[in-house]
Amino acid sequence: MNQKTATVTAAVYTNRTFQTQYGEFHVHSITFDNGDTGDYNAKTPTQDKFVVGQQASYEITPNANPAYAAKIKPFNPNQGNYSGGGKKDNTATQRSIERQQALKLAIEYSQVMGSKPDTAGTLATAELFYKWISQPEEEPKTVATPQPGQPSEVHKGPDNLPW
Repeated sequence: MNQKTATVTAAVYTNRTFQTQYGEFHVHSITFDNGDTGDYNAKTPTQDKFVVGQQASYEITPNANPAYAAKIKPFNPNQGNYSGGGKKDNTATQRSIERQQALKLAIEYSQVMGSKPDTAGTLATAELFYKWISQPEEEPKTVATPQPGQPSEVHKGPDNLPW
């Protein structure tokens, strides 16, 4: 499968049709100025994807049976044609996901801490988590790695524990 761009020199309805689970398709023979030719299958006898004299971006796939024409379809970079792209940036959806995650974590946190169910307290904790999630990432801090044989500094709290 190759994505190409060329000018359409011929677009002829072949009067051939075939039936699939998606309905009836009409076969159009398409020729480009670079010499590529193939069949384009459209849902209607008239198609507007390949117009004579206009440049078109398309994908061409050789037919498994060389006795038949290659398959041609319009190339749309915003449509699946999946090559890893196609994801749209949706800030509202992302914010909603972050808020849901913060609430879920606040509930789990209160359960782990053995707190009694408290809606206001859980929502306050969720808001704290959400603010932390949505703040911009900071540059990673460089921490000196202790050299072998040298003691590392460990900060200990009043109970002599390292956290």
